[in-house]
Amino acid sequence: MPRQRLGAAAVLDSSENIFSDSVMSNVFHEDPRYYQMGPAHNFFARVVYSATRSVFTRTDRGHSSVNFAQLTGTLVVPY
Repeated sequence: MPRQRLGAAAVLDSSENIFSDSVMSNVFHEDPRYYQMGPAHNFFARVVYSATRSVFTRTDRGHSSVNFAQLTGTLVVPY
């Protein structure tokens, strides 16, 4: 991969993260942080929880919701 494309990919990834974690999460009132499940949960439950965090997230009130900030943050940044 040429260096120009590597740099462009790094800038694109950074701008997607800024839009989804900073801008869109405030617009949709979502919490972009990842919460770890404690050792009281079994391995399978923790794997399923971590796999679904890109689709589902917590709102500012603590309820589960579709991760609109992540989905729209990647759509806002032009390729």
